[in-house]
This record gives sequence, structure tokens and C-alpha cells, in this order.
Amino acid sequence: MRRVPWLRVFVVACWLFFPLCRIVQDLVGESSHLVFASMELPQLLFCVPLFLVSVVSAILRRWRLAVVSSVFFLFSCLWAGGFCLGSPSVATGPHLRVMTLNVEKFTDHSVAEVAAAIRDAHPDVVCLQEAAKLPPPWQAPHELETFLPGYKLISSGEIGILTRLPVRSFEAIPLYAGPESRPLLLAHIDFGGKEIVVGSVHFQFFPWDDATSRNIEEARSNREVQQLWLRDYAARYRENLVLCGDFNSIPNAPVIHSLREFLADAFAATHTGFGWTVPSASPLRRLDYIFVGTGLKPLATDVPDRIVSDHRAVVADIGFR
Repeated sequence: MRRVPWLRVFVVACWLFFPLCRIVQDLVGESSHLVFASMELPQLLFCVPLFLVSVVSAILRRWRLAVVSSVFFLFSCLWAGGFCLGSPSVATGPHLRVMTLNVEKFTDHSVAEVAAAIRDAHPDVVCLQEAAKLPPPWQAPHELETFLPGYKLISSGEIGILTRLPVRSFEAIPLYAGPESRPLLLAHIDFGGKEIVVGSVHFQFFPWDDATSRNIEEARSNREVQQLWLRDYAARYRENLVLCGDFNSIPNAPVIHSLREFLADAFAATHTGFGWTVPSASPLRRLDYIFVGTGLKPLATDVPDRIVSDHRAVVADIGFR
């Protein structure tokens, strides 16, 4: 009876582990508790088996295996990390600078520190998440107007839009799932006589603090409903929409795929790199995005190094087509 080459089977299994995980994620989406939970983890963790094979192969001086495994490992890391190959465009006319930032309720960084980061970025519009008005000693988000003369804040619950441009109107739209304090906030902004619709949103998060089956199912269900509502409103304003926020979703999550069908992911279109935003000190995941409508063109996008929250900010320059 022929012996089963278990070592070879193990190596091949390690090679295929991450691609199979990603295929399952793309096919199943967030409809499964286990797959939903896997999409909330840093995806680089799924590359660890390949890393171990590469190291052990080098130690055993199996050089060919070590080289092949290392190549697979590097490719998997780029794929898992959501590496983008975008390129910036030169602005040929007036352009809008938009910033999005989850300010973590100003718990670890003061309003003054957040204002300084905004001032350094020189945005025309800032979309804020977790900008809740909390009791002392924490500061209120409207104090940003004190530190940033010329800017005005409109807000609903924990969601805010800070701008130095004229606001024609705004509306807070309940997403009908998740916390009531996190609506979709839309501001109709006048930019040189043209109307731009800017949206700020904070998507349902994974309940790490109490990850019971019931809570996971509730979060999964909420995200599904939020995705449908968000897609509907994004489709209405697809031409002149700039949609920003903390989506609590990695780049291959269903909501990101859904929005990319008719909106451009500013970072992916204009930047080469990972664009990770969380955790801010040593980011490993991209959860914060700026999406741009079909009548607009992303020109350049950056994720500044300055830390004023548990998320890093995203800043994009946007022109007109």
C-alpha cells in the first residue's frame, strides 16, 4: 500500500488556505456567523500558515520549497491586505478636499487635537463619526467651531459634517438598524455654484465585547439592512455624491462590493498601498472609505500618519468630470 505523502499534503494545504478562505468569504459574504467573524479579523492572520512553511523550509534547507512558499506568502499578504494599485491625477480645475475621521467620542484625544489635525489637512468638508455630545469632562463636537473659525458643524446623533462651504440643506436618514444615533447624514453643499451631496455614515460593528451567537446574528442582520438602505440612497445621488465614513468593513465585504458597482473608491483609484486605518497606532485593516459619484473624479487620496483617534483619517481631493 502506497504511503500518503502527508508533508506534501500539509504544504499544499497551507498554500491554499488563504485563497480558499477568501473564496468562501466572497461566495458566502456575511450570511454565515463564522464567515462574518472571519471578515472582522486582520486578514493577514490567514497568511500565517504560509509564513510558517517558508520559515521551516528555510531551516531544513529545502530551498526550492522555501522560495515557492515565500512567493506565495508575499502574494497572499498583498491580496489579504487589500493592496491597491491606483495612481493620482493632476487637478485641472477647482477641486474639493474631503476628509473622514472617526473621532472616538474625543475620549483619548481632545477636541483641540482633532481640530489641529483637521487644520493641517485643509479640507473643505470633514465627515465625522462617533462625534457624540458627551457630559463633562469630555468636550462636545460643536467646540470644533471654536478651534476652526470659518467651519460650521451640522450633526445628528454621533454623525457630523463639518464644512467651510455653504450648506443648502441637510437631512438625517435613519438606517433602520443598529443604534438610532448613527443615521446617514447627507449635506447638500454649494461648491462654486455646483451642488455636491456629502454623506457621512457609521456602519454596524461586530460585537466583540459580547460575541454571543444572538448578538452576532443581530449585527449581521443589521448590516444587511443598512447595506440595502445605503445602496438605495447612494444610487439616488450617484452622480454628485461623496460618501464617507467608518464602514467597519474590509475591502471585500459585501457593502463595499455593493457601493463599488456605481461609486469609485477614492483610495483604490488614486493611491498605491494598503490604506489601513485601524488601529491607528499600528494599522492592519482598512475600514474607513471615501466613495465618489460618477460625475466626480478622485484625484488623490492620503491616509495621514497623525493620530488623534483609534482610527486614522482619510483625505481625498475630488475634481469634476
